[in-house]
Amino acid sequence: SFPMKRTPPQRGLTAMMRYENLLASRYIKSQKRQSVFTSVSIIAAVAIIAMFFNLYSVCMNCLENTYYSDAPYHLVFSELTEEQGEAMADFEEVRSVKLSRTQDGTVRAAVLFGSDIGDRETWLMNAAEQIGASQQYQRSKNNSMHGSYEWNDNLMMIDGIGDGAHLFKLRIFCIFFIFAVLIAFALRLIIDTAFEVSSKERERHYGVLQSIGATPEQIVRIITYEGLRLCIIGVPFGLMAGIGLAYLMYNVLLASGLSDLFQGMTNAKIYLPFSIDWKMLLVAAAVGVVWVFLSAYG
Repeated sequence: SFPMKRTPPQRGLTAMMRYENLLASRYIKSQKRQSVFTSVSIIAAVAIIAMFFNLYSVCMNCLENTYYSDAPYHLVFSELTEEQGEAMADFEEVRSVKLSRTQDGTVRAAVLFGSDIGDRETWLMNAAEQIGASQQYQRSKNNSMHGSYEWNDNLMMIDGIGDGAHLFKLRIFCIFFIFAVLIAFALRLIIDTAFEVSSKERERHYGVLQSIGATPEQIVRIITYEGLRLCIIGVPFGLMAGIGLAYLMYNVLLASGLSDLFQGMTNAKIYLPFSIDWKMLLVAAAVGVVWVFLSAYG
């Protein structure tokens, strides 16, 4: 008699996973109609949510361009010397400083911040002391602030600079999040329906597998591999379709007169570009993947 060879546990697990992956691939290929229907459902759902997220990003960018065109600075500090104006660029939070000379011979510094500055009046008071411009920034006895400076409140709120700006952006995001959640639940019904139709056709196959010894964990792994394959097909195409839909909707909105609304917010001629926010696309992709697996496991 020949001695029986035992397969190492790790090698046996790998072979089992390959077999489950092969079964998932064969199920998808053998039921082309259901697989195509499920893939199209995933593409449609991901495309709509990606369009929604991307349009939100485009709207925020258009607002930022509008406020920047009207006043291209976060802070204007006037009545400075040239040395004091150049010293404004030495602060860690400052992204850029543009100096211009006024009629009275002093320097005007237009400052753009690259990061949050916290309480803006405290920051400016400390900055004025460090560059030797305390006379331009004064705090009176009743704690009111005045001096030769001006804040661009609108641009600071959009860019999230300062304490009040965080509350403003949080308020906008909460409104957007409410609509996003409602749309997400509505769109998930599309994927749920597709997986329900597909699972009805596949119940017999799962019953056969269980009758020959397949465990529920193995069935779940087969479904997981199917979900991964469908995500690889549906999510990228859904993101590309979402970008196309967002661009189409953007042009429709501009043609309907939305650009005139933005132009009316400033006297300057502004440029409203269509932009793609990759972070928003990653969020849309993550939502799509979660939808797929929730529907598959359900």
